[in-house]
Amino acid sequence: MNPLYAPLYAHVMVLFWLWLWLWLWLWWQLRAIERWRQQTGRGLLIAADAYGNVQIRWVEDAPDRAIVRAPVSDLLARALSGPDATFAHLLWG
Repeated sequence: MNPLYAPLYAHVMVLFWLWLWLWLWLWWQLRAIERWRQQTGRGLLIAADAYGNVQIRWVEDAPDRAIVRAPVSDLLARALSGPDATFAHLLWG
């Protein structure tokens, strides 16, 4: 298990035999979350209450596999492409 989850275990209350159940419940949820995170490559912001219940507060956007290119006008493409591009070139073409 990821050592970054250690503070969540410290947050779960300890009550003799009940602590074992609560820690197992937390472990099972964190294991499922960690497997999902590794499969998708997304990050999560999670919180746990004193009973070991995990709440997902935030999910990171999916990683982009392709580069997104915005459409650019011909005039702007010419102005930005060469060293001879000047402000006058943009105004008077």
